[in-house]
Amino acid sequence: MISLEAIGLTLSNIDELVPPATGYDFAWPVVPPSTILGNRGTTFEFLFDQGGVFSFAVDPTRYSLISPLELGELSVFFTDDFSFFAIDTVTTNVPILSVNTFSAPTVDVEAGTWFLEPIELIFTQEFSDFLVQAALTQETADQVASVIPGLKFGEARGDRGFVPLKTTSVPEPSSLLGLLMAVGTACILRKKH
Repeated sequence: MISLEAIGLTLSNIDELVPPATGYDFAWPVVPPSTILGNRGTTFEFLFDQGGVFSFAVDPTRYSLISPLELGELSVFFTDDFSFFAIDTVTTNVPILSVNTFSAPTVDVEAGTWFLEPIELIFTQEFSDFLVQAALTQETADQVASVIPGLKFGEARGDRGFVPLKTTSVPEPSSLLGLLMAVGTACILRKKH
């Protein structure tokens, strides 16, 4: 956090925690967005190495922000290329963290859970822009612009539960093949007419 302190932000508080995964210090719930206006979707836990809803003490000589600057109640935003961001819904309403993953999730079908780690949390350009707009001097704005975008904030782990699909009967493989061929033929015939 030395880079943050150098630009006038000091991590001062972490609250609203849920139990963290083994090897992690803090955790908090993250809510993915929903296509229904006003409905923030289903919940899952986003387990994080540095904090939950977190606050920064703000240097009043450098920013026109109320101290502490509280960030949290995160919502997840997915882009068309499957990148995703954690959006602060407490203060900024912008993507504050880019979430980078390096592997596929580990799935436990019997327990109905999956987890993904490591997840790298990187401060976004949008968060930098928010701070630049709040900077009281050009010097602070320039420092923010050079430090914040791409600055690694921490390592995380994402956990989620699911309900496995259970079927009572499975068609015989030869019946399934015949059905797929008939459907394929029907689709081809429909296209030609």
